[in-house]
Amino acid sequence: MTANGCAVAESGVARRPARPVVLLVDDDAAIRRTLTVGLELEGFELVCASGGRAALAAVEAVAPAVMLLDLTMPDLDGLEVLRRLREAGDDVPVCVLSARDEVLLDFEGLREARP
Repeated sequence: MTANGCAVAESGVARRPARPVVLLVDDDAAIRRTLTVGLELEGFELVCASGGRAALAAVEAVAPAVMLLDLTMPDLDGLEVLRRLREAGDDVPVCVLSARDEVLLDFEGLREARP
């Protein structure tokens, strides 16, 4: 647990919360802190992951109600995380965080790649 109350899943190990949680996945610590503060003020419980691999591990450990997912991360990008989740049959709702202009094109490619 960090000072701002976000359970950390950066090592791939996350605790099981007592209530539904938001899994926040972003490699930028400042964005994680800012979103955590705002969402906790609204009554949400947060589990944070600093990258794609930690996100996949956290999904298994925590079973989040929803995931806020950055697309641009160094270890495993958000689209690959989403692809792997869907291929594994996980249908957790995902809200994408991105400053990229080509996001729509990326999602068109993801839609076409679905089985």
